[in-house]
Amino acid sequence: MRAVLPLLVGKQDIIDKFFVPDDITHQSLYGIRNDIAHGNYCDHDIQFTELVEKRLYDMCVLSREVIIACIKRLAIIEQLISKQKQPNP
Repeated sequence: MRAVLPLLVGKQDIIDKFFVPDDITHQSLYGIRNDIAHGNYCDHDIQFTELVEKRLYDMCVLSREVIIACIKRLAIIEQLISKQKQPNP
């Protein structure tokens, strides 16, 4: 993610937005995402639910930013993918 995300979005500062913990919850968005994706907390964990609620707006804003940037950079992303598919001589 750290290597690919700046290529997709075209900005290096996106790394900080995803991976650096904030000053309030002391959790990064990527860390929260991993906890959700890997089932580290159950639906009944009140503290984790509150943490997600506190950071949900940030998640939505950043997700939107990434999606729009990817759409705008689609031609560049396709070129990067096609270079990866080419066999090495």
